[in-house]
Amino acid sequence: MHVKRSPLISMAAFAMIALFLPFTRPAWAEAPDLILAAPPELAETGLPKHLFPRFRFKSRIRLALAKPGEKADMEIAPEPPGTPVFTERATGRIWYLRLPPEGSPGRDRAEAFLAWLQSKPGRAAIASFPPGGDPLFAPAEAVAAIEKAPVFTGDPLRGHEIARRHCMRCHVVDDENPYAGIGSTPSFAAMRSFPDWQDTFAAFWAANPHRAVVTVEDMSEEKDPDHPLHVAPVLLTQKDLDDLMAYVATIKPKDLGKPIEFR
Repeated sequence: MHVKRSPLISMAAFAMIALFLPFTRPAWAEAPDLILAAPPELAETGLPKHLFPRFRFKSRIRLALAKPGEKADMEIAPEPPGTPVFTERATGRIWYLRLPPEGSPGRDRAEAFLAWLQSKPGRAAIASFPPGGDPLFAPAEAVAAIEKAPVFTGDPLRGHEIARRHCMRCHVVDDENPYAGIGSTPSFAAMRSFPDWQDTFAAFWAANPHRAVVTVEDMSEEKDPDHPLHVAPVLLTQKDLDDLMAYVATIKPKDLGKPIEFR
């Protein structure tokens, strides 16, 4: 059965649609606030388009990728200069964000984007890409760790042997013998969690009580002959120290929990 529609209803429906249209304009029709230049290899991963709407939700700033030949406000590139913002997990390659010069239009908005990338939500957005798949990028905090990570040239296996031979007198060196050493001395895993663990292990031989027992070739001061040792001395070379540091760097830091708060 055919039902004839009232012209008044059709006009009312058209009016409602016309009223609603301005609020449903697609995002691509809006002019971006900032344009980011990125190499095709990065754009094709989909990471920028993954980040843009999340940043906009937080800042109300619209970002868009630069089209070929289009002038950009800022740039992201796989080499300095710039601020490191994330790294490729597979290759370790670091990507840098280059902001517009000081005083340029859009500088404040570009700085807001950089701050967001370095924030907890921004880092989470980077680390969670692609959604549901294996993460392809690591956030800025991981980049900083990669850039600052020291390079140890020693032999960690030999360093492990040195630690077991000499350091187990007082310390728990590994999980193979958790009851070795003296109860009042920290384990290697506990010391590995110290913020200054590198300085601690690099100069342990020059600090008490080690300085009385340990001698490093061409580095340690001569021992006082009037105060002979009552334990077997430890004789090391610079290579021994390098190997020991290389081993300690492989140890997983022990979780010591939160610092005690005094009130």
